[in-house]
Amino acid sequence: MSNPIGRGRLTIRLNSRYLNAPEVAFYGATEDDRRTFEYKTASAGAVARVQASRHFAFGGAFDLVKADAGSPFGTLAPRVDPTYGQARAFAEVDTRATPGYTTRGGYYRLDFTDYRETGGVTFPRSIEIGARGRPQRMRIVVESVELNPKLDEARFTLPR
Repeated sequence: MSNPIGRGRLTIRLNSRYLNAPEVAFYGATEDDRRTFEYKTASAGAVARVQASRHFAFGGAFDLVKADAGSPFGTLAPRVDPTYGQARAFAEVDTRATPGYTTRGGYYRLDFTDYRETGGVTFPRSIEIGARGRPQRMRIVVESVELNPKLDEARFTLPR
């Protein structure tokens, strides 16, 4: 479901997904160590996208995810059933001459995900960059964040 607002500049989309896989194969250290487990997941969320100008759009999304996994007969392992939220933000640049197949320009997107708090400030720990519709993506993973580190003034002097 999608609903354009503000002369089409703001689009809000609601989404939901459900997956029920009652017998997923799992192989251990040997081929004889084959087991099955149940896996179910359900999610519901919303995406908001703002077309800020002809070539630039940005937005964000939030999904609530409920997962459930375990042995179908409850004998091998305890059930795992986390419920969590997934937040993401994105920015898009579209320089194509026309939507769809075009001979000039490109359609690029940055996705910011895996938000974690450091020193009271929330930062994305995963940034993906790529051309929309292309399988190649570059992923930047931030391993640590340091707030307001002391920097040597020599870093800011121009080389002579």
